[in-house]
Amino acid sequence: MLDRVITSILLILGSTLARYFIVAGIPFLFFYILLPKRMQKLKIQQRFATRSDFKREIIQSLQSTAIFVAIASILFFTPIRKHSLIYDHINDYPLWYISISVVLALLIHDAYFYWMHRTLHHPKLFALTHLLHHKSSNPSPWASYSFHLLEGITEGLIIFIIAFLIPIHPLGIALFMLSSFIINVYGHLGYEIMPKRFRYVSIQGY
Repeated sequence: MLDRVITSILLILGSTLARYFIVAGIPFLFFYILLPKRMQKLKIQQRFATRSDFKREIIQSLQSTAIFVAIASILFFTPIRKHSLIYDHINDYPLWYISISVVLALLIHDAYFYWMHRTLHHPKLFALTHLLHHKSSNPSPWASYSFHLLEGITEGLIIFIIAFLIPIHPLGIALFMLSSFIINVYGHLGYEIMPKRFRYVSIQGY
């Protein structure tokens, strides 16, 4: 039993690291290594961050990854799971519910992140926690998980909130994590690739 748990935790760690380096690494390679001059007009800030910035962002992101894996392990491999709404058999709900649960999870995370982010900008908390993330004032995809220890824990707790609010299969959790990270990478890309017309319509509609 213990061997299975350790193997599962290592798989979660490996997949989380792979997600970080693949999903953040591909756009970094494309925009920052291969085609920076061709994409220059889309760069939000014309200057580029330094290698030391990238290194700091990656190191902090690795710390956040460890935190997320620890939180997920507590949820999945302790008695806490029995009290959650996580279901193991994919046929317990219709297959189409998987996509519904992912959308619901993203909406819950969006509301949670708004209030968490707003709280972390409180003067008494900002310098202690969120300032570290704002050191990436000229962000790159590597900054997507670049959090202070306490911010990483706070962000990682969203898994508990989702698991106790809606029925969700582990596959739904994995798809939610992938989707939210892709959105996060886009937000820290450092380039605005959305067409101006679409941006204008989005702002007006909001």
